[in-house]
Amino acid sequence: MAAAEPKGDAKDAGATGEPGATSSEEQRKRSFFLFLPTSLAAHAQESLEDLLRTLNRHIKTTGWLQENTAEKWMADNPETAKEVQRVIAEKKASEVAEQKKASEVAEQKKASEVAEQKKASEVAEQKKASEVTEQKKASEVAEQKKASEVAEQKKASEVAEQKKASEVAEQKKDGNSEGAS
Repeated sequence: MAAAEPKGDAKDAGATGEPGATSSEEQRKRSFFLFLPTSLAAHAQESLEDLLRTLNRHIKTTGWLQENTAEKWMADNPETAKEVQRVIAEKKASEVAEQKKASEVAEQKKASEVAEQKKASEVAEQKKASEVTEQKKASEVAEQKKASEVAEQKKASEVAEQKKASEVAEQKKDGNSEGAS
């Protein structure tokens, strides 16, 4: 049955029916079964499934998992265990560094947003202060205009009184001159 086993990439790349297999991997899987007669291809597939079921049942019904622990494997393979632990430690350190960097980026982004909000608030305050200044200036101009109009009315009233007084004085003068003639 050694001739029926896929070689190289076909075995590694999804010939086992792994969910992550790509379309080219699926083609390799199909092509592997093409050189077998149809009945043998079906039998090979069923045999693989039967083997997996048997393995699963054996693991569940025996004490295999209790006997074959990670600690036992580490004791049996100390050099490989050290290498695996080193790789895991490096990966954890890399993940911690990435998380720290992501956290710093997030903090910088938040600080930038806060600065933008502060600047927008300052601009809004300056705009409001400018509007208040303009309103105050407009109010002062309006008060000056009203004061000017009041002064003009007062002056016109004085001119009218002087004119009336002058007319009265002329009438008196005309009345005295008519009475003397």
